[in-house]
Amino acid sequence: MLGKGPISGMDLFPSKARATPGGIHLYYLDPDRTPFLYTVREMAARHESLNVTVDQIVGMETFEERFLRGELDVICEHSRFLYPARLKGHDVRCLAACQRPESKLLVAPDIGAVTDLRGKTIAIRATPQSRISGTYWMRRLGLDRDNRLLYVEDAEVGRWQQWRKVASGDAHAVIATPLYEDAALAAGLHQLHVPPLPEVGQIVFAVLASFAAAHDDALHRLVRAVYRAIDLIRGDAEAALEIMRGEPARLMRTKIAGEADLRTQYARIRDSIGPSAIPTPEALQVEFELLNEGYVPLDDLNPLSLWDMHYAIAAEEARRARAL
Repeated sequence: MLGKGPISGMDLFPSKARATPGGIHLYYLDPDRTPFLYTVREMAARHESLNVTVDQIVGMETFEERFLRGELDVICEHSRFLYPARLKGHDVRCLAACQRPESKLLVAPDIGAVTDLRGKTIAIRATPQSRISGTYWMRRLGLDRDNRLLYVEDAEVGRWQQWRKVASGDAHAVIATPLYEDAALAAGLHQLHVPPLPEVGQIVFAVLASFAAAHDDALHRLVRAVYRAIDLIRGDAEAALEIMRGEPARLMRTKIAGEADLRTQYARIRDSIGPSAIPTPEALQVEFELLNEGYVPLDDLNPLSLWDMHYAIAAEEARRARAL
């Protein structure tokens, strides 16, 4: 935990509310989310009198089933399963989304433009989210009809090591994430700058409406803490690094071998976090379309029925008023 002194620039949302007894439990699947989530926890304790317990759930099916049964307070993960759940009648509510598009297209040394990839093989991580979004992105870039999309399991090459297929000559490009790009760049791949895919991202805070109704004040304070975390990570590197050096550095699947690694990964996390926790209309449209086409039919669902943005809107207005 950080010391008791105030963090510069963070007193944006003065709160007179008392802490909710027992606080809130926040659950995640991927430990690479922990730098952001532990910053939210710290901001909630420091500024919002809210005790946030951050816990991992192992196993996607368990995670989804327990949330939909009402056993988990708040989750912060991908939103893929929430759309069909809402279509089936679950009272899902998404409160905030804090990530900007961060996937990169890394290519072999002899590839200099998108046109050089015509007819070539593109490696995509075979997890459901990566497969769905990667396939959709390649289609937007016009790289789906004449190209071979090679879906590669982590079990074959290692976590986010699909670049090995490019290094071996089995592919000419790979969709990668910045947290795991160092080895690919060291192997000779380079980034091909193409229009990014507007996405809601993998840091989505969600609850059931029944939980929200019973914990409205606590959720207001939680989302204010989310905004404090955004501002801290984007604007105060040393304070953010102090939090990241604790449990996140130990828990992250990305290897943190020392201070240089820590600072490199912090910069990548900072660059992946947008200034707002309200997703853009284009990101919402893209997410709905790629899920509808590549995951499960959602034609009878209004995607806006999932989103309850009044917590984020209130936090943004308070932040703006405080800054004036």
